[in-house]
Amino acid sequence: MRSLVVRGFSTLEILLAGALFTIFSWGVISVLLSGLASDRQNHDVTRATYFAGEGMEAARMMARDNFENIHPIQGAGILRRDEAWEWQEDPNDLEGIFTREITIESVKRESGGNIAQEGDDDSDTFHVVVTVTWPASPERDQTIVLQTYITRWRI
Repeated sequence: MRSLVVRGFSTLEILLAGALFTIFSWGVISVLLSGLASDRQNHDVTRATYFAGEGMEAARMMARDNFENIHPIQGAGILRRDEAWEWQEDPNDLEGIFTREITIESVKRESGGNIAQEGDDDSDTFHVVVTVTWPASPERDQTIVLQTYITRWRI
C-alpha cells in the first residue's frame, strides 16, 4: 500500500498567517492615517500663521499711510479696497474655517518711558494683537496669536 502524503497548509497555519497579515496591515494603515492628519494640521497652522501675519502687516500699512487709522478697536477684521486696507467691524471669516480678529489697545508708559500697566497714556503707541482661530478637531479649537507695538515716530 502506498501512503498518501498531503502537502499544503493546515488550518492553524492559515489562521496564524491571517492574524499576522491583519496586525501588520493595521500598523501600516495607522501610520499612514496619522501622517495624513499631521500633514493636514501642519497645513492649517501654516495658513493660520499667514493670515495672522497678513493682519499684522495690514495694521502696519494703515499706520504708515495715516496713523489716525490706528485707534483702540476690539475684535475687528480688515478689508482690502482700492489698494488700501480698511477696518471692518466684524472679524474676518477666511476659507470657511479660519476666523481672524484684530485688537488694538492703548499703551501706558511709566515715568521712565517704559511700557507699563499703570502710567500716562501714550497716544503715539498702540499694542496690536492678531488672533486666528480654527477648529483643529470637533472637540477643540486651535489659535495662533501675533502681537506687536505700532509707534508713530517723530523726528
